[in-house]
Amino acid sequence: MDYVKKYAKYIITLALSITIVGFVCVYFFHQKSFEKRAVALVSKIPGVKKPITAKKLVGGHTEAYPVKVITPDQSYVVRFLDDDNYSTLHQEITCQKIASEQGYGPRIYLISSEERAIVMEFLHQELFPSDKNRLEALVTLVKRIHTGLAFPSNWSLVDAVRSGLHMIIDRNLTKEFPYFSQSIEITEKMYDALQRYSYKTACHRDLNPDNVLYARGQFYAIDFKTAGQDDPYVDLAELVFWHSSDTGKKEEDCALQVLEAYYGRAATEEEKNHLLLQRIMVRLYYSLISLHLDSDAEIKQDKDSRVSWGNTLASDAIALYAFYSAHFQKN
Repeated sequence: MDYVKKYAKYIITLALSITIVGFVCVYFFHQKSFEKRAVALVSKIPGVKKPITAKKLVGGHTEAYPVKVITPDQSYVVRFLDDDNYSTLHQEITCQKIASEQGYGPRIYLISSEERAIVMEFLHQELFPSDKNRLEALVTLVKRIHTGLAFPSNWSLVDAVRSGLHMIIDRNLTKEFPYFSQSIEITEKMYDALQRYSYKTACHRDLNPDNVLYARGQFYAIDFKTAGQDDPYVDLAELVFWHSSDTGKKEEDCALQVLEAYYGRAATEEEKNHLLLQRIMVRLYYSLISLHLDSDAEIKQDKDSRVSWGNTLASDAIALYAFYSAHFQKN
């Protein structure tokens, strides 16, 4: 019996090792497959010189597979899109094309529907000049998006938040996410308050630091997976959220700066009110994204950190709503 136990242990260890090696081989084959496909796509661009090499780009939070392709003359990014849904895929490609044509997105050289890929110029990230105001420069980017060509309409951020919160309630997940049951109550109230702001513009809707690049003296936006027509204050609220998080500056100060840069004057009480509502919505939006709920309502990766961050953002949103109720709702 001891003999059987001894060798069974070795067999189990060997089986696990073979499985791990198999997964590693599949991963590297998958990665090399994308790189070869990227080289093949770039080689179709007229005038491209050889040799052509490729490597995966690291960093960012996108689920797409970006590959950097290097030629003797210039570098390209081949972005393999991860969505099989035609309408979602078409939405992202259309928004990316508009951004390229309007000059606030990277130049597009090739779009392949068959490969579900976009070939764009590679923008070399530059240091932002110390003598310039970074937040004002980011607002300039947002104004270019908002005043440019319209994006196709799809969903609104407030509807996405309501849908995500109802999913948590419907699937009895409030014990794991204690702040979300209260969040749905304030979301319904904010939804009613936001109905009076019917004006819509092209919006990026994910202006986190990984999705903005400074190059050639201006900011460019990348990754238009969540882009569409929406309340312009969604993008402004995201600028406030991410700039405050990155710099440690007070959100209220950032909010006033953003509005003044956007309008070129001091903000009105109504504009402050509007932005505060969307700042609450943006917090709830990112709190839901951080959970990465799939169709079975499970959390995919880094469960503890995702739950912690999601609950923190939801708690902050509730506190901001209390501030909104005390200072704005009376007026």
